[in-house]
Amino acid sequence: MIVLYVGISAQSMTSPSLASEFTSIISSAVRCRDHGTSRKPYAGMNYSSRVQHARRLVVVAGEGGGRDGERAMVQGRGVDRQQRMIDAAATLLIDEGFDAITHRRVADAAGVPRGSASYYFPTRAGLIATAVRAAEDLRLASATAYAEALPERRRASRETARELIATAFAPHVDDTVAVARLDPMTVALRDPELAPIMREHRPGILAALGVVLERSGRGDVTDIDLLAHLVDAALITAASGPAEGVIDRAADLVGRFLDHY
Repeated sequence: MIVLYVGISAQSMTSPSLASEFTSIISSAVRCRDHGTSRKPYAGMNYSSRVQHARRLVVVAGEGGGRDGERAMVQGRGVDRQQRMIDAAATLLIDEGFDAITHRRVADAAGVPRGSASYYFPTRAGLIATAVRAAEDLRLASATAYAEALPERRRASRETARELIATAFAPHVDDTVAVARLDPMTVALRDPELAPIMREHRPGILAALGVVLERSGRGDVTDIDLLAHLVDAALITAASGPAEGVIDRAADLVGRFLDHY
């Protein structure tokens, strides 16, 4: 009973309805004890279903109530709907950049009512922050999986460079990578609200690049942070030329650097 009460006290600050529900359960239990009833504790109170209902009432509402300003809903259908919007926002950001992150576009891509986007993400700033975090989560998971699946063999400098680019900008890379992926990342790094999210994921990306180097027979390249900056710079430089062949030109530049090892 004490443990239950402590849990309610903590939750009541953000969910009065949850505290009220549990208080009702506790009061009923106390009455059974005080009246000396011989029935089992909570018998006839439908305790299990009431607790389950109370759990579903947990809502951390309001702007800023969840991570990156989203509403944190702990309800079966609500969680699914919110996650679909998070996934859709990440995909839109990766494929089209910041301009695609609007409540309407995210709701349509997630297949949910448009009003849901504004409910779960009250501001566009909060929606963008959520999209950046989700996109970086996806990028890191994809980069790690790509690197660890790479067969071990000695690779030429240019081939290794292409693998590094594919890893750094996973889950997919094409000649639009500088505009579609690198430009939004650069913008995020200049934003005081988004920069911490980008910095949080960088060590994992560098670790994935290190795995690529090891599996390509390039373990002697130790300054991976410098190499990652070079990959970004090479893509920006390559994107200043024709729209086609951006990755090839960037791989040539990074390959020239690897030739020195």
